[in-house]
Amino acid sequence: MASCRPYPKPEDPRRPVLERVFFDVWSVITAHAPHRDSTLDHDRRVELRWKLMALAADGVTDAGEVRSLAIESLDLPRSH
Repeated sequence: MASCRPYPKPEDPRRPVLERVFFDVWSVITAHAPHRDSTLDHDRRVELRWKLMALAADGVTDAGEVRSLAIESLDLPRSH
């Protein structure tokens, strides 16, 4: 049975980049919604991981580009 984990295997060379980008983007998400309990926001974390994997599968491997595209795809409130 195949795993449905939305993240590469530990030996995948993309993993360190995706992990770093995940935490970078997650900090943007928490900054835009400080009232949310981000430690319990499992669905949003999974959604972000799927988005990062989709970008990597599409051949986007530059950390800055992955970060930018992931942030653009989020429905975040605008800063004042």
